[in-house]
Amino acid sequence: MLYANYLYVRFLPQSPDDVKILLESGLELWDFPLDHDIVSIGEFYHDPSVTDSTYTWQYTVVPANFIFPGIQYEILEQLALVPEDSRIAEEAFRLTGNEFEAPHEYEPDPLLVNGRFDFVLDHSSPEGTGAGTGGACSCPLPDHTRKPSGCVQVEDNMLNQWHGVREVKVIVSKSRLFGIIFHRSDYTDAVGCWLINHKYKGKIHVWIKWESATCNIKTMKSNADLWNYTFPRRAYIGKYNGPFFNNITIEFNWTNTIGTKAFRNWVASTANNTIHDFQVFTNDNDLPNPPGDLKVLITPWGSANTGAAPMLDKSFVASFILAADASGLFGGLFAVTGPIGSLVGIAMGAWLAVAAPDIVLNINESNNVNSDDIRELLYHELAHAQHFTQVGDSYWLDNIEYVIDNNGYGDGTASGAGRCAVIEMWGFHTGMWAAHLSYGLNHSNGSSIGNGSLAANTWQAKLERAQFASGYIPFGWQYDIIDDDGFNPTLGISENNAVSDAVRQYTRTQIFSTMTSNLQSPSQQKNALLPLLPPIVPLSAWTILASAYGI
Repeated sequence: MLYANYLYVRFLPQSPDDVKILLESGLELWDFPLDHDIVSIGEFYHDPSVTDSTYTWQYTVVPANFIFPGIQYEILEQLALVPEDSRIAEEAFRLTGNEFEAPHEYEPDPLLVNGRFDFVLDHSSPEGTGAGTGGACSCPLPDHTRKPSGCVQVEDNMLNQWHGVREVKVIVSKSRLFGIIFHRSDYTDAVGCWLINHKYKGKIHVWIKWESATCNIKTMKSNADLWNYTFPRRAYIGKYNGPFFNNITIEFNWTNTIGTKAFRNWVASTANNTIHDFQVFTNDNDLPNPPGDLKVLITPWGSANTGAAPMLDKSFVASFILAADASGLFGGLFAVTGPIGSLVGIAMGAWLAVAAPDIVLNINESNNVNSDDIRELLYHELAHAQHFTQVGDSYWLDNIEYVIDNNGYGDGTASGAGRCAVIEMWGFHTGMWAAHLSYGLNHSNGSSIGNGSLAANTWQAKLERAQFASGYIPFGWQYDIIDDDGFNPTLGISENNAVSDAVRQYTRTQIFSTMTSNLQSPSQQKNALLPLLPPIVPLSAWTILASAYGI
């Protein structure tokens, strides 16, 4: 008697709780039947037999001893799996009248133990040996042309450069019956290189999945796109014909057509790399990194390009969010206002805890989706994620309540405004500073300010000219105590009154060290930093600068 070692199954979630269970199962789920040969693939397939448009069947393979959760499921086939390129597999295909595509080389046959094949379905790709460099993006070439390899790149339209997309999963499968069950995967390295250490023959299919230990990027197509709200983006790249698989370049071009698959691929890749670059900046400045496994949600909510860092996945605040007024939540925290805010809030309310986001980017302005625009927006939110690690849940929850109650930052008069100012001045400061480190003169801010030069309107120049956001958040102050600038600004014309700035030599490490859960206002930060006043700075200069910012 031959017993099954795996089961081919499908699940039909029927509630947000069902979806959450599947999300946390660790299973690689597919929305199309795995026993069908792949002809063409879109971004999403909904089984027409399922009347509820929110849910559809999810297909996967589980071990025979899998303990099924309380979700509707169906066992489609009991499988006695062996390596797909083994002699036993070839014989099984022959006995069942199915065509077997002979591999370039055969894999060892597994042992039969107590009526079951001793075979573990492992989708990871073992480390392969290289035959030198010279492949796409100067990536290592594998030791055989039939081993898929190459690089994943994203275009930076402001630098006119291509960058390797870091730590994303590349999934490769055969195109024949059940081929995807045996898919293999590899993560790209620091320059976007990947290699599947297995020889393929015929055709292969390739996907990219934006999920790693560092971050998890999700991209919604519509206001209530619940499935893509929940699961990390996985995009089908295409079919590749052999025999040469060892030099595949996958490129995500910049586009500002924000409702397209091409844009979702580009913005997911840009966001992914932004998080990795932010880690470099923070390490260079002796600052902590944001938490790992950041859940980043990119949506079409609202009517502008906005961001939020509620850190819902990393704290207990999701339970509070679920109890909040829907329109207040989406209007105050996610900048989705008016009737649409209420509608989205109602549609999404029960789903927030399913896959609670840490960072949300709402992208709607096609004229402001250049590489530096997206990065500056995300750097700002990453600064908040970094701050969250230092202050903890209660501090963050208090600020979320403030933002909801005041439909944003407010005017500075409500209780809690000082804490909001502390949080946001670090976000504005860090976002523009990091954007300038990335782009310098290659920015998209134009040259209409001051003397008409690009230098007059860099992200750093915008930070130098700045004093307040929302009339009371003194985010220019933190930069002014760092920079060596006798008069602010040195370039262009001030958007506000010029600020006399003779303070310098503070460090970001010093500033951030004061931003604990006890810090409730910019004035408290001024007092905390005073003992660290650099010897070259007169106390009078410190007082004048602080007064200019009302602290």
